[in-house]
Amino acid sequence: PQYPEEHPDFWDLWRAALTRVAPYPIDIVVASEPYGARLATELGARFIPCDLDRSAVSISGTTVRENPMEHWAHLPPVVRPWFLRRVAIVGGESVGKSTLTQQLAAHFHTTWVPEYARTWLETYPGTPGPADFDAILKGQKASEASLARQAHKILFTDTDRLCSTVWADVFGVTLNEEVRREALRDSYDLTLLLSPDVPWVEDPVRYLPEGGADFHRRLKERLVEAGRANVVEVSGSWAERWDVAVRAVDGVVGR
Repeated sequence: PQYPEEHPDFWDLWRAALTRVAPYPIDIVVASEPYGARLATELGARFIPCDLDRSAVSISGTTVRENPMEHWAHLPPVVRPWFLRRVAIVGGESVGKSTLTQQLAAHFHTTWVPEYARTWLETYPGTPGPADFDAILKGQKASEASLARQAHKILFTDTDRLCSTVWADVFGVTLNEEVRREALRDSYDLTLLLSPDVPWVEDPVRYLPEGGADFHRRLKERLVEAGRANVVEVSGSWAERWDVAVRAVDGVVGR
């Protein structure tokens, strides 16, 4: 309950909730609301009033929670990843993932996560084995977690861990089952699946000049297996791809 009149055990519930998550005694309660005095009493703490007339920070926590996107600047960086919209751009080789990811990030004034597989394979070239995929999956996860704190409302990811599990299948690499399940559980607000209907461009870390359609099929099946919601297929000319992608992202941000 958010207000004392909503529940007869209001203060008991809040005291229990706060002491459960605080591993130490609470000595001081700082608040911009008069209820801070009662809360401090309930916790055996001292009340310190701060900015009661909202002249320093002219907004309440309730208002921020009602529309975090509109009041993004008031969210502490440590909690922004919780409210962040996450968009994964996935597909086979040479379908424009990196280009589209960077363009979307620039358009929406935010940051983006590079494909860690490319970073790894450019450093350790050759046919990737189990140790490589272990590093790639960990690197992708760590990159997303790190850059989430720097993103502005949306984080765009060039490829995701689920896509890497398909690559492991292509190379006949058996992933640790827990790692594979974890990759399938990764959640995004939107997944843009790029179709292999554009010319293939050779690159030192590209392997399937003739396998685009088959990889695309495998990836679609893996997305279904994972139960990934809100998957939008992007195909056609570069201009058509851009229009579809921007409309899809606008829909996610506007929710």
